[in-house]
Amino acid sequence: MINALATEWVTNKGDQPVALYAYASMANYPRQEKIISRLLPGKSIIRRFRFDGVGEDPSQVKVRV
Repeated sequence: MINALATEWVTNKGDQPVALYAYASMANYPRQEKIISRLLPGKSIIRRFRFDGVGEDPSQVKVRV
């Protein structure tokens, strides 16, 4: 089986630190969430989400982030 990897890049464009979460969801898989506890102004962070065994062609599967 083939795995899929969703990469989410989050940037704080505000002037205050923020706390939030990133998520990814794919049909027939549970939603995955990751906490971003404190992202300073002007900083970016990357969160990756892995979905195992998505089938023959993961490029045809819709992912929401």
